[in-house]
Amino acid sequence: MEFGLPGSAFQSEIQVLQSKIPYRGRLAPSPTGYLHAGHAVTFWRAQERALSASGKLLLRIEDLDRDRCRPEFRAAIVEDLGWFGLQWEGALILQSGRRAFISKRGSACAIVAWSIRAPARDGMS
Repeated sequence: MEFGLPGSAFQSEIQVLQSKIPYRGRLAPSPTGYLHAGHAVTFWRAQERALSASGKLLLRIEDLDRDRCRPEFRAAIVEDLGWFGLQWEGALILQSGRRAFISKRGSACAIVAWSIRAPARDGMS
């Protein structure tokens, strides 16, 4: 089964909407170990993208894995990113502190995702 990309009119509409929404990028490392060179490259690109779009870059720590996440790794992430010259806006966001928000929004997102379907092909729906 093959699904096509949305038509050009739909893509144009998306571009118009995206041009009206300020850019917000994020760094979202998990504090399950120390950062490595791949993180540095990815995070640097995220910062450059945010700067070029006159947008914001946020730092959100993905600390939901209670068994593997460690406070010393979180502290090392913040220190390493600062040493590398990365700058983010606002306070550090801990994903674990957003559980109630995520569960409320997650349910709504699941309903929307479920309702978006590809067009029927070959008599299939």
